[in-house]
Amino acid sequence: MAQQMDTLSIKDGTSMEIVRLPEVDEKTWAEVKTYLQENPEVAKSLQAFSRHPEAVRNFMQTRLIMSYYDEKMKNKDKALEEKYKAMAADPAFAPVIEKIKSGSIEALMEMYQNEELLKKFNAKMGGLPDDLAKQMQGLAQRPMTLHEAAKRGDLDTCKDYISKQNEAGVSIDSPDANGITALGFAIGADRTEIVKLLMSCKANPGAVDAKGNTGAHYAAGYGRQDMLKLLLAAKSDPSKKNNDGKSPLNVATQNNMQPTIDVLKQAGAQ
Repeated sequence: MAQQMDTLSIKDGTSMEIVRLPEVDEKTWAEVKTYLQENPEVAKSLQAFSRHPEAVRNFMQTRLIMSYYDEKMKNKDKALEEKYKAMAADPAFAPVIEKIKSGSIEALMEMYQNEELLKKFNAKMGGLPDDLAKQMQGLAQRPMTLHEAAKRGDLDTCKDYISKQNEAGVSIDSPDANGITALGFAIGADRTEIVKLLMSCKANPGAVDAKGNTGAHYAAGYGRQDMLKLLLAAKSDPSKKNNDGKSPLNVATQNNMQPTIDVLKQAGAQ
């Protein structure tokens, strides 16, 4: 996912940099921007949006649901119209139904911000139709960020995200919401081919999270013997300490990972 930045001019006179929402066309994004500029608190909640895979997925699934029913309404689906009519009589749903009918971006954002409301909406509609459920499942299985693709070991998706991030000027070491880099996830999940790919693209094994851990800390702590050997062969420091003052050997010892303890001692780790 290319992380394209945009600037919001908030109604209070301030401005805010925000990552453009994924796979949103120009017209819809213009509506989203207008809505966010009028609703600063929502805008703030989306500032780190692209670093939250589940937030990205939830937004896209919400948009998919709204688009699906909007299309049905445009085609005069009688059964759907009856359900909408019944929901319009429900005080909890009447305002949202009106917004959906008008095609307002507010309906989408309101649903996205309120997971409980979305669940109730789906329940009122009688559950997800089979064709919509399949599309939702496709989104559930699709990695939403480079970090998620790296953790899952999805090599082709990683290559795609890396290419798009390069085009957008986004660092390959950009951390997720918890401060962990894509390389950190790949090492922790023992995804050798992903680690090789990321390192060939200059990902830094010397800093994989906000706690000062290196790739060697992750490999040692998880007992990833071959992964640790790979990192050491790439000149990773076997004795570098994290923010807690612990070296990879300390972490491996703490977790009783004898295979990586042996590798580190052979490398002269302290």
